[in-house]
Amino acid sequence: MSLGDHPSNEASERFLPTTICYAEEISAMARGSSNGNLNTEVYMSHIHPKLFLDISQANGELHAKNTFSVNEISKELALGMLHTFNKAIAAVVSSPFQSLGMLDLCSEHDRQLLQKYTESVSESYEVLLHALALQHAHLTPDAPAIHSWDDNLTYAQGDDATSRLGQSWPGWAAGAAYISVDATDPPMYLENVIRRVNARIILTSEAYRSRYASFVPSVIAVTPDMVRALPVSTGIICPWVKPSDVCLVLFTSGSTGEPKGIIQEHRAYATAVRDYNKLLGLGRHSRVLQFDDYAFDISNNDYLTTVAAGGCCCVHTPTKSVPTLVENINTLQVDTTFLTPTIAAQISPQDVPTLELLCLGGEPVPNELLIRLVAACETGESVWDGGGGHLNAIVGRAGSGAIWITSPESPEFLMPVGAVGEILIEGPHLARGYLDSVCQKPGVGFLPNAPTWLKDLHPSGDLGRYTHAGTVEHLGRKDTLLKINGYRVEATEVEHILRQVVNPQGRSHPRTISTPLPLTTLWQFLPVTSQHSAHQVVQRMKAEVMATLPVHKIPEYFILLSQIPRTRSNEADRRKLHHLAQESYVSGALSKICNK
Repeated sequence: MSLGDHPSNEASERFLPTTICYAEEISAMARGSSNGNLNTEVYMSHIHPKLFLDISQANGELHAKNTFSVNEISKELALGMLHTFNKAIAAVVSSPFQSLGMLDLCSEHDRQLLQKYTESVSESYEVLLHALALQHAHLTPDAPAIHSWDDNLTYAQGDDATSRLGQSWPGWAAGAAYISVDATDPPMYLENVIRRVNARIILTSEAYRSRYASFVPSVIAVTPDMVRALPVSTGIICPWVKPSDVCLVLFTSGSTGEPKGIIQEHRAYATAVRDYNKLLGLGRHSRVLQFDDYAFDISNNDYLTTVAAGGCCCVHTPTKSVPTLVENINTLQVDTTFLTPTIAAQISPQDVPTLELLCLGGEPVPNELLIRLVAACETGESVWDGGGGHLNAIVGRAGSGAIWITSPESPEFLMPVGAVGEILIEGPHLARGYLDSVCQKPGVGFLPNAPTWLKDLHPSGDLGRYTHAGTVEHLGRKDTLLKINGYRVEATEVEHILRQVVNPQGRSHPRTISTPLPLTTLWQFLPVTSQHSAHQVVQRMKAEVMATLPVHKIPEYFILLSQIPRTRSNEADRRKLHHLAQESYVSGALSKICNK
């Protein structure tokens, strides 16, 4: 571990300029004990270097003096670094032939801090997810549950409609789970996810009924007249369903060319909803906008958290544009909404006077946007960031479980406070696991064979570090998962599809690389030889991805290169490609290198 791999107060710097000095002998004034450990001192300075570590040896002991700039790092961090250095020396002495990546560098000093930061883990909420909403049908039956652009629904009406539907189809009486799909997605994509969950029933509108007819045995077009014609419920629907049963399956991008299905239990999602509502202060007074597409996983939060809190879910019109968004917020009297920074940046706070709580997430939040929003609020507390700042995104503290930072190579080892590692998440709100073998990828996702203390933790693939304030900073992705307009896109999923176009037989096909720049677009790099027609290749790729993947996974730009730059280990140099895209975008050279 690099001693410089710690945060400074300058957001633009990840590494601290560090000077290390070593001397064989020290003066008689040197302090320390003879217990075999490193004897340490901490001194503060107002001059450079930002960190000066003076190591000396005398009488079989090592002594270290840490001088640091008070304008750059805190005394707590400087002291923690000395404890880490002491731990590293002891680990090397005890295991001199062990590789550095396999050494435990977390000192007892840091373990005590981490224990303090992670001691508050939520209790599992052993209830059924739909019961959270139906309770309000008895408590506040006439309160508005849904205020839509085309109709309204009270909690009593919602209870009546769902109960009629629930008792009318045997599959539902068994306590079936659900998935959300978008009828505008390509048929191949829809068939994939529907087949893998073995769906038997699809609820849709009359306009899309024929589109799903070939996918499942029963397609039900839900209309008000159809629901009213169903018999009234006379008892409790599916009384044998347990909180440990599956309630829904979420699909996100997958690295094998197929989306990953994630299994959620009633109790896990109910726990997350309870803690989310407590964190944001949602209640019966809340009017939350349902803006995201229903197939997008975050859309579940828009309506499930709202009805669980007894609030009103305000449904946006089908037209999704910034002007209609502003109009809907005002017409529906929305006071809470979750938006990506890209969308929020196009809205003036003065144009949405009813909006009280804006949640930002899905992608990094530019500092200038936060400054503008805070300036428009009475207090900075009116802005909640669900995605992080422009450079080092502030994750903050865990709202439902606990966050751990472990070695990216050896997850059984905790990282010291301030050191960069992989973010692992603990808590009863975690998903049960992946849907099937299609989702499995070695070293990614859940840990089936983890050490005992890691059994209930999920490795996120994100890199981050703890601060001495007990908050977590997000520093990027461990793998190739991208965020495009708030959507999670696995770059290798797009690349897998495009490589099949270049060479369906899979023989020595060229690499294709995806990178996001700016935040709203996906770029595709493709090496093209003289044997290929650049225009024909790009047209074939565009046709294939449009027939196979949802629209947010389709590259906006195709950049053709004579060869893909490589790292020393002969891997594709994604950093260099991202830099190339950035230079091309800024210089306006897209017309020369892109086929759009």
